[in-house]
Amino acid sequence: MSLTVIVNQAYNFSDGEKVTYPKLNLLGSPSVTFSGELSSNQLADGAVITSKLEQGININDKINDHNLSLSKLPAGDHGQLLYYNSSGILAKLSPGTDGQYLKTQGAGQDPVWAAQDGASSVPYEDITTNGLANQYLTTDSSGNVAWIGKPDLNESQVFDTATLQSIITAGAPYQVTQSHGLGAVPEQVVVTIRCVTNDTATGYSVGDELDLTAANVGGDLLLSAGFDATNVIVNFPQGDGTFQIPHRTNLTQTTPTSLSNFKFRIRVWNPGSGSTTSNSAGPLTTEPGYYYSQTSSDTAYQIMSRSGGKNIESFSHGFSTVPKFYKVVLVCTSDDSQTGYSEGDEIDVSAVIHPDHDTGFTSFANTSSITCVFPARIDTTQKQTYMKLVDRNSRSSDWEFRSSSSNRFKLKVYAWK
Repeated sequence: MSLTVIVNQAYNFSDGEKVTYPKLNLLGSPSVTFSGELSSNQLADGAVITSKLEQGININDKINDHNLSLSKLPAGDHGQLLYYNSSGILAKLSPGTDGQYLKTQGAGQDPVWAAQDGASSVPYEDITTNGLANQYLTTDSSGNVAWIGKPDLNESQVFDTATLQSIITAGAPYQVTQSHGLGAVPEQVVVTIRCVTNDTATGYSVGDELDLTAANVGGDLLLSAGFDATNVIVNFPQGDGTFQIPHRTNLTQTTPTSLSNFKFRIRVWNPGSGSTTSNSAGPLTTEPGYYYSQTSSDTAYQIMSRSGGKNIESFSHGFSTVPKFYKVVLVCTSDDSQTGYSEGDEIDVSAVIHPDHDTGFTSFANTSSITCVFPARIDTTQKQTYMKLVDRNSRSSDWEFRSSSSNRFKLKVYAWK
């Protein structure tokens, strides 16, 4: 039924009736009568405003469920959301910034846009494995998360021999033969001189370890080690001679207070434990926390020329334990025509010798650092500190390692926890 509008006269004059001002005023107040209905199709969008509605009008009963078009609501901005505020009135939440999410703050609070919080921890029960045992979750060379085989961070075997005094007391041939039990030739063998009791004369403390080549007997004979599929053999030449090692701080060759304060420590690794074919992690892993590498800021010449005879360089490895394995090399930083080495070449420090053909380099490690020592000699004629370096192309030749060459080399250490 359509809407009908009837306008009734406000006053009807009879024939001959006298016209007065009050009666004329009545003509300006006609009555209007509405009948029928006005359909929604007859209302333009936004045509009905709240000020035209009766106060307190309840239209809920007049509108069928799901029959209110969204176009009948006030227009808003792109990305806005509607929510009920503390007064129970619909309010608008303006769009947040890119990457934010809608966060509820609990009952009685308005929702807000917020940044995504990173998870401080993830329960291990929520991590899906790859189904294999002994795996680490890490990132591959492309930065993708991946599972890898758990690195074997421990050496296969560790042996401490009898004290050096006991070895000498046992007499010639002054050797230590240690069965390693691997059933094959080890891939790596490291022999150190380990302090087991604080030694006053040399300054070493319990747990300090020196490279085997740091020691000498009689001033020029060096200790050595060999190994096969059954044993590791440490040779102690002329056990009745004077045994000396560099003092821990002043580096002078010093006879220990007692050889009973030192033992040999032997470490061996299974074949394949450090290779790239069977286990690319192995004990020689580069995993952070287990591996350390550093190159000296000074050149080899600058280190050898330091005053007070302390031609040393220390590297803080940060392991809090003595490294299980470490290696010291010279790294060539620019081509050196005299010795034949090229930029990037790394040379084992055994190639560095003293001008008098005594040991030219030594190192030792403790729970905090690795200390490297150049016992260089000062040339009183040319006023230069120098040592000798074995030629790259002719092992029978060695060159005086003076400033022109030694400034092209730096020390570099590798260490594994």
